[in-house]
Amino acid sequence: MCGEPVLSAFNDPYKVMMATALWYIIVYSPQDIAYQLTKMFPVRMMMYTVKALYYPKKIVAGMKHAQHVLPGNILAMIIIACCKGNGSGLLKPVCRLVRGSWQPASTELLAPSLTTKYCIVGCLLLHLIPGDMTYVALVGLFLVMKVGPLFGIPVDLFSPLERLAAPIVLGDPEGDKKDK
Repeated sequence: MCGEPVLSAFNDPYKVMMATALWYIIVYSPQDIAYQLTKMFPVRMMMYTVKALYYPKKIVAGMKHAQHVLPGNILAMIIIACCKGNGSGLLKPVCRLVRGSWQPASTELLAPSLTTKYCIVGCLLLHLIPGDMTYVALVGLFLVMKVGPLFGIPVDLFSPLERLAAPIVLGDPEGDKKDK
């Protein structure tokens, strides 16, 4: 997105080795032991916790990178930080297209996932209120977002706001039916 080489991720031999080892374990584990381990609750909780801890780190890295490449451009900073923070969610439609099960309406631009919304809010918070306490609060927010559903805690803070704002912004579809 910033005009850098796509294959620059292969410059880090540690990341290449780790990705290769994980791929080998997942593909060649006997009787899908690796997959069965990831479905166990304690392992899943640990994986989700580690993933939640990485979201704010990636958002900050995306913000710093955007400030370095495009200084003063707040919109670019939000977009790059969101793409860095939720890269896997943004690549899901591409992976579905390659697999042959692509759904055009499932793109993050048309229907952003909860993670994308949290990444945007996190970037805005870190930009408007920079500091360590904001980062710690953001870590807690992402922990609740990722680990909360494992315990049955509703984490979608945006749905009540969307229910209130959608009829105002998009119009009330029930109101249109009553007029006819």
